[in-house]
Amino acid sequence: MRRLPLFLIAVAIAFALPASAKAQTPDPMPARTLSVTGEAEASAAPDMATVNVGVTAEAATAAAATDQASAAMTDVLVKLTRLGIDPADLQTSGLRLTPRYATTAQGNTDYSTVNSYGAANDLRIKVRDLSALGALLSGVVGSGANTLNGVEFGLKDPKALMDQARLAAVAEAQRRAALYSKAAGLTLGDILQLNENGYSGYQPLQSAMMRDVSVSASPSYEVPVAQGQITVNANVAMIYALAK
Repeated sequence: MRRLPLFLIAVAIAFALPASAKAQTPDPMPARTLSVTGEAEASAAPDMATVNVGVTAEAATAAAATDQASAAMTDVLVKLTRLGIDPADLQTSGLRLTPRYATTAQGNTDYSTVNSYGAANDLRIKVRDLSALGALLSGVVGSGANTLNGVEFGLKDPKALMDQARLAAVAEAQRRAALYSKAAGLTLGDILQLNENGYSGYQPLQSAMMRDVSVSASPSYEVPVAQGQITVNANVAMIYALAK
C-alpha cells in the first residue's frame, strides 16, 4: 500500500475539523488597546439597625449568677415582645459563665480561690423600624439590660445601592476612556473586556459601646440616635480596542 506524506495527512486533518473546533481558538488581542479603570460610590440612608445588648450578673455561686442573668434577660425579651419585635429578629449571641478569682496580697490572681461567678447573656436584635429605635434602647435598659454593645445601621436589601455604584463605576471608566483617547488623538473601538475589580459592601455604621448601665430605673429620655448614611464603593476595569 502506498503511504501518503505526513504533511498531506496533516492538511487533510485540518480541513476535516468541524467549524466548532476551529471556533474554540480565541481571537488574538489587538495590538493597540486602551485600559482604564473606574471607581464610584453610592450612598443611602439606612433602613434598619442591629442592636447588641446583654445582661450581666455576679453572685457567690454559678447557679445564682446564672439565675439572675436569666431572669433579667427574660424581662428584656418580654419588653421586646411588647414593643412588637418579631421573635425571628431576636437571637442569642453569647452565653458566658466566668469564675472570679481571689487576689493575693501581692496583687496576683489566686486561681485556687473563687470569690464569685459572673454570668452574661447577650442578645442581637434586628430593628426594622428605625423610628422606634430610641424607645427600644431605653426600654431594654429599663427592663434589665446592663450591657449595650453598640448599634449597627444597615440596609434591608443593599443590592440596589451596590448596583447604583457599579453603574456609576462603568460610566466613570467610559468617561476616562473617552478623555484619554481624545487627548491622545485616538479613536475608540469595541470594548474587549469589562471586569469588576471588586466592591466594598456597605460597612454598617456603629455607635459607641456602653457597659454596666444602671438599671435601677428606666431612662428618663429616649436614647438619641443619629442614623447617618450607608456608602458602598465599586471598581471596574475596561479594555478598549483602538481603531486603526
